[in-house]
Amino acid sequence: MRFLIINRPNSPGSDEWMEQRPDKIAAMLREWLEGGVVEAPHVLIGGGHMYICEAKDEEELAVKVRYNPFFKNSDTEVIPIVDALAFLERYAEFTGQAAPD
Repeated sequence: MRFLIINRPNSPGSDEWMEQRPDKIAAMLREWLEGGVVEAPHVLIGGGHMYICEAKDEEELAVKVRYNPFFKNSDTEVIPIVDALAFLERYAEFTGQAAPD
């Protein structure tokens, strides 16, 4: 299953590490992207960031959320997500509104 992870700073100075070492964070993020750990990372202009990850179970999800170096200084929200077209097609089948073949 896929999840949208949103991290917002929870205290003053929470982004201090990022401000001091953006090069290390960029290298880590590139490694995570290339390794398929995360996808679609974005920075929130008002502070914080979000990304999408896929996890097969609770353990994998916990690792992908808690190993984020900003986790300890963030309020974290984990939102299950699905592809919109896949959802709509399955919902149409479920409700009997699917177009006949």
